[in-house]
Amino acid sequence: MRIQQTVACLLAVLLLLNIAAQAQKSAKPKADKNVPKYVCLMCKVGADKQGKCPICNLPMAKAGVYVCTECGAMADKKGDCPHCKKPMVKLSSLAKKCKVCGYYSDKNKKECPVCEYRKKMKSKKP
Repeated sequence: MRIQQTVACLLAVLLLLNIAAQAQKSAKPKADKNVPKYVCLMCKVGADKQGKCPICNLPMAKAGVYVCTECGAMADKKGDCPHCKKPMVKLSSLAKKCKVCGYYSDKNKKECPVCEYRKKMKSKKP
């Protein structure tokens, strides 16, 4: 009888530990899906994969979490821009992902610059 009580207590403790571990897992912040991993510093176009910019054909640079809206410098930590000393903002607050081409651009732009560029190139073809 005493052994059964001990086993029941151990099972209850293990169950509580499992519940606590699951709660901790779900409490972790999820990665922001509205943030490009790579950015063209010239065209201000973002992408999830490393490669060349679809507009200017220059290689894309690894994007930081924070960006300076004044000079375009990027950093992984919040703070002032090391170049112009303006406050840096989260990249996710400035970017939106195009549903057509999958690239990222400025939230305030009406049309995606990549889609705009592709339309322009199609109209130039004979």
